[in-house]
Amino acid sequence: ATGEDLGNVESASGFFALSSSSASAGEIKVSAPQIRLDNQGKFSANSASGNGGNIELQITDLLLLRHQSLISTSAGNANAGGNGGQIKIEAPNGFVIAVPNQSSNITANAFLGSGGKIQIRATGIFGLSVLSTEDLEKLFGKNNLIQRDLQQLLQQQPTNVITAISQQNPDLSGQVQINTPNVDPSRGLVQLPTKSADSLKLIDRSCAAFEGTQGSSFVVTGRGGLPPSPDEPLSADAVWSDTRLPITTSEHGRNKPPVQPSSKPKPVAIVPATGWVFNGKGEVTLISSAPNANPLGSTPATCPAR
Repeated sequence: ATGEDLGNVESASGFFALSSSSASAGEIKVSAPQIRLDNQGKFSANSASGNGGNIELQITDLLLLRHQSLISTSAGNANAGGNGGQIKIEAPNGFVIAVPNQSSNITANAFLGSGGKIQIRATGIFGLSVLSTEDLEKLFGKNNLIQRDLQQLLQQQPTNVITAISQQNPDLSGQVQINTPNVDPSRGLVQLPTKSADSLKLIDRSCAAFEGTQGSSFVVTGRGGLPPSPDEPLSADAVWSDTRLPITTSEHGRNKPPVQPSSKPKPVAIVPATGWVFNGKGEVTLISSAPNANPLGSTPATCPAR
C-alpha cells in the first residue's frame, strides 16, 4: 500500500499490510504534511508467523497519535517465529507527538525471532518513551512478557511506548534510533557566572597606553535590570517606601504634644577623586589626595617622561 503526496491523513480505522501465514507482511509508504491517528487508528504491517513488513512515513509538519493509536511491524502474533519489520519516520522539520496516558505505541517486536528496527528523525518527539526488555519486564513482569501477546499488554497500560524487542530472547532485541537536534531543554542550562571579570586584567597599564591620552579605564555602571544571579527574579536596585503614613489609625485625633524635629547630621561633602592607590590585595582605591598616589590620567611613575 503506497500513498504519495497525500493531503493530511486522518485515520480512526487504519492502513494494513498484514500476513496471517508464514509469509512476510507487506509494505506501507505514506507521504503527507500531517498524519493524525485517533481512536485506535493504525498503520499495521504485522505477521502471524512470518517477518513483519516495512512502514515508511514522510511527514512535513506533524505525526499525532491519540487514544490507543498504533504503528506496528511486529512479528509472531501467533506465538510463532518471524522477525520484526522496519519502521522509518522522516519528519526533519516536524514533530512526532503522542498525547500522554493514552496508550499509543510504535512497535517492531518479535515473539521468537529478532526484534525489528525503528528509525525516527524529527525536530522533536514528545509523549513517547523508548522501553527496553528490562523496562518492560519491570512494567509487566517477566512471565507475562514471555507468555502473553505484547500488543495486548501495551494496550492495558497508559504509557506511550516505542519498542523493538524479542519477547523470548533478549539478545535478539532490535534497534531504536532517535535523531533529534542537539538542543534538549531537559538536559539543563549552562550556569553563567555572576561575578564580573577582573578589571586589572582588562586595563592596559603599559606606558604606551598613557602616551598622549587620558589612560585606560574600567567603568562599572551597575547591573541595570539584571537580577543578582541567573536564578533570582528581577528587582529594582533601590527600594522606595513612604514614611509619611500615620502610625496607627486608632491614634488619629488624639491630642499629643508636637514632635520636635530631630536634628539632621550635616551631609558629608563629596570630594572628587584626584588619585588612586593599591591596597594589599592589589585592588585600586580612589582617594581625594595622597602624597604618593597616581593622579588620574597621568602616566605611571615607572614610565619615562616625554
